[in-house]
Parts: sequence; structure tokens; C-alpha cells
Amino acid sequence: MKQAQEQAGSWEWINSTGGAWMNNAAPLFSLGESRPSLADATHALVLQLQPILRERQRLCADTSIGTERRAQNLRILEREAQRQGLVQLHQRLALICRNYVARKGTGGPECLDIESFVEEVILLTHARLPEFNPDKARFSTWFGSHILRQVYTDMQRRIDPSWQRPEPTTAAGRAERQIARRIARPDSLDRPVRLSAGGDESTSQAELVSVSYPCVEDGLIEEDCRERFVEALEQLGEADKVLLTRLYLLGETQKEIAASLGRTPARISQRLRQICTRLAAALGSGFQEDCIDTQFCEALRRCVP
Repeated sequence: MKQAQEQAGSWEWINSTGGAWMNNAAPLFSLGESRPSLADATHALVLQLQPILRERQRLCADTSIGTERRAQNLRILEREAQRQGLVQLHQRLALICRNYVARKGTGGPECLDIESFVEEVILLTHARLPEFNPDKARFSTWFGSHILRQVYTDMQRRIDPSWQRPEPTTAAGRAERQIARRIARPDSLDRPVRLSAGGDESTSQAELVSVSYPCVEDGLIEEDCRERFVEALEQLGEADKVLLTRLYLLGETQKEIAASLGRTPARISQRLRQICTRLAAALGSGFQEDCIDTQFCEALRRCVP
């Protein structure tokens, strides 16, 4: 019954929008034509899916409709995206990613995780595809310069902040690079933290974060913590920022994001924890001590289950 109502609602909604987001749909290739190359087939899939992803982005940003109605319309778009080849697009992007990493290499001893690379590429592609202009460039060209290279660089510098940057020529510069490399390897929240100098009493970082202190009255502290929080957010990779935007600004649920990307909600939750770990590392251990009662420290605690 619910499915029938949803299907009826889908036609009502499609008619109300004029089906404008479906107007650019075209067959991937005609009978009798030779099989297209990977680049050509991917370009054709993109043209099929771009109007749907653009409409999805518009729908998520629309605050004038209720949560239930928006969720229903998102499900309609997800089904249409599946019909138009979303799974095939994800498969082709994954193949391109693996070929790219095979050519470039995964880096030093702490190798780039290929599956995470694929996921971040797909996430950023969904966010930026509505901006792609097929009249100005082929998808392969746009994808290589706006998505693939960006995510690869972000992930390599997450492992080693000095990746593909010129070697420092001064002692101070070399020291700064060493510090940056240490920061890029975040401590576990389970790592013991000594509570007093020379003492034996210790606790974990996770327990330290959860300690409650009297409310901070000084607005200057709140402002300073806000600036530090924003600066740390800016240090995140583009794909990390996209996921946080979809969750906290556009109000998408982890289930909705997972459905659009062909992933499980558990995987999205895991990625969120990884992002928050990187955010905590960028903020540094002093942030928890200085900003323990501010909304920004509270946001970080909520972010890490």
C-alpha cells in the first residue's frame, strides 16, 4: 500500500516539476554502433545522471518542504538514478580510480587506502557533477582535474603533509615539517593521558573529553575556539567537507547519503568517525583543554560516537 502511494506521489511530483531534470536523458549508445570506450561510456552515463543529481542537490537545499515529503522525493530520485545507470557509473569511476592509483603508486610506507580513495572520489563527484559543463570539456578531462587529482593530493597529504611540496632549506622549516608529519598521525582516543606532572594517575583522551567543567563565561574564549574550529575544518580534504555539509547543513541522514553513493549507512558512519578523528588531530590536544565547555568542543564530542 505504502509503495503504491509512493508511486502515485512520484508521478504527481514528476508532473509538478515538469520532469525537467529528465529532459537531457539520452540512450547510452544506439544499436549498430561500435561499443564505446570507457571514457565515452562514462561521459554518456554522466549526461544521463547529471539532471537527476542536480535535482537531488536542489531538493536537499529546499527548506520549504517537510521532512517526510523530501524523503519521499529523494527515494523517487534514487530509483530513477538506479534506472539511468548510477551503479554502472560508480563501477566505472572505481575502475578509473584503481587504474589511476596503479599508475601513480600509493606512496610511502603508510600506503593510501584504495577503497577510501574510491569512496572519496564518488562523494566529491556527486557534489560537483551538477557544475560540470559538457559544452566546455569532456567528462574525463573535467574529472581528472577537478576530482581525481584533488582527492589523490588530499589523501597523500593526509599521510604526509610534505607530499609534492619543495624541501625546506632552513632548520626551522625542517622542524616545522617534522611537526606537521607528527600531527598527521593522530593519537588514539584510548591513549593514556597523565593527569599531573610526575604522577601515576592517568585516564584516556576519550574520558578526558567527556569531563564536565563549569560553564565558560568569557565570550573571548568562545570566539577564539570558534576561529580554531573553523581553521581546523579548512584543513580537511574536499570530500570530508562535502560529507559534513550534507549531514549538518543540508540535513541529509546517513541512510540517505549511503543510498545515493551505493554504500551502507555503517560505512558512512565509519567515514564520519574518521573525519572527526582527523578534525581532532588538526585542532590539537590543547583545544580540548582550552575549549572544554564551548559549543565547538561539544560538537566534536557528538561527532565521535
